[in-house]
Amino acid sequence: MSPLHDATARILTKSLDAAALRHRVIADNLANVETPGFKARDVSFSEHLRAALESHQDDMPSASAHAALEAVAPTLVLSTDGAPRLDGNTVDVDVEMTKLTENTGMYNATAQMFQARLEMLRTVINEGRR
Repeated sequence: MSPLHDATARILTKSLDAAALRHRVIADNLANVETPGFKARDVSFSEHLRAALESHQDDMPSASAHAALEAVAPTLVLSTDGAPRLDGNTVDVDVEMTKLTENTGMYNATAQMFQARLEMLRTVINEGRR
């Protein structure tokens, strides 16, 4: 298996995809802050990833472990963070801005991990040429 397609690379890629989706969902929530009856949404991902990793931690190189990892995907869920206002809208701007800040930090940290991983591979490849 290619080092670019191993379990670690897949986890990092899926984490970046989930963070990008979460960013879009937060932006949608904020755009609908004044829409009567709008229900804020969130993205569920880390719980699914954690469950897949814990269920296959002893056999991570196996095909079943990779299949379990491939099956992990972010899902949209209704947010439970905001209480409905009189108009039925559940978007809380303060909560959404906090989520946006946390998500941005998570995305940046994951991107840096992926970049460091690529730098290590580049170093190994370049040192192998010598």
